[in-house]
Amino acid sequence: MSNGLKREWRLTFIQTALLPIVPGSPFSPALVVHSCLTFEVVCAGPIRFMSRFLFSTDALPQVSRAEAVHEFLEKMSEKVGLQRYTDDLNVRFLFGGFAGLHLFVARNSLLTLECNGKGRLSDHISIAFNDSSGARLTRYRGSESVIEPNGASVRLMEYPAARLKTSGNTTILFPAEELFRRIKYKDSAFVPHLHRNAAGLQLLRRYLDIMKQDGAPTSRAEEQLFANHVYDLLAFTLGANADTAEQALRGGLRAARLKAAKDYIAGHLLDPGLSNDAVAAHLNVSDRYVSMLFAAEDTSCKTHIDTQRLSKAYAMLASPLSARVKIIDVAYACGFNDITTFNRRFRARYGMTPSDARRTKGSNDTDLLC
Repeated sequence: MSNGLKREWRLTFIQTALLPIVPGSPFSPALVVHSCLTFEVVCAGPIRFMSRFLFSTDALPQVSRAEAVHEFLEKMSEKVGLQRYTDDLNVRFLFGGFAGLHLFVARNSLLTLECNGKGRLSDHISIAFNDSSGARLTRYRGSESVIEPNGASVRLMEYPAARLKTSGNTTILFPAEELFRRIKYKDSAFVPHLHRNAAGLQLLRRYLDIMKQDGAPTSRAEEQLFANHVYDLLAFTLGANADTAEQALRGGLRAARLKAAKDYIAGHLLDPGLSNDAVAAHLNVSDRYVSMLFAAEDTSCKTHIDTQRLSKAYAMLASPLSARVKIIDVAYACGFNDITTFNRRFRARYGMTPSDARRTKGSNDTDLLC
């Protein structure tokens, strides 16, 4: 490599791939070639099927380190914003991967990482272990989770996320479709965090430690066997195939979440932004999971919201206290933004117009209210 193609940043390949790497992975040939033209490359160690390489800021002046980290992470995964808490920025990233699995180990000075969720791995799921000495905070899909040491955060990579004041993590990234082929309830993949004592989590961590060490697979057969074990363990860890998870989903956990969803709706009926997505964000689950909760009662979240709003509107129209309130104002007060939609849905539910309901003076309250 000519000096004209080198920059001052240093990328050390610990191991290189024996066979061509699958296009589209973060280790695709196009990216590796670009890296060779951008960074100084030093090859070392025996050739294996698993590709691992190290990025370090150790040899860089402080003024260049943030730019180097930004560019490297964007090439490997996604755009990431950095907030530092010390004058010195020190970062070491270990990347590795095979058979669709990607390993990322970070050791760094205290940082907050703001990930934008629109990178080359947006169709992947990540499980990120907290390797810091203390708990860290994670922001994801409108909620915050506290991740204790050795616990893990779970993220669908298409969504933005933030890790606050972290100094280290070990992360496995894998195609979402590989997990969904193995689980019955896909929405269990979107729980925001896993407690360190969650079933299978520490066994998964030991597999990741093997990936970091020299015990990684050395043949395609070993590679695929190892990967299958990891994928099955991922499915087990997320709980979607376990009998206890299924029972919880159909029993107390589902009932508790459905009640929480209904309570949230009842408290936000006047919010025009109330929706399936808003309820999902409040519960820290996916919108599909919310749909499943209401489907068990042969309804939908949207229908439930409309029903509660219409019930409130009927009660107002039938009450003497609201006799002077215009019907359009009743509609707006109950969360409807369009009087035509309100009139149509009211008539469909009660078999009468809002004006008819006002004239009944509540005589049929018992029959008509939910």
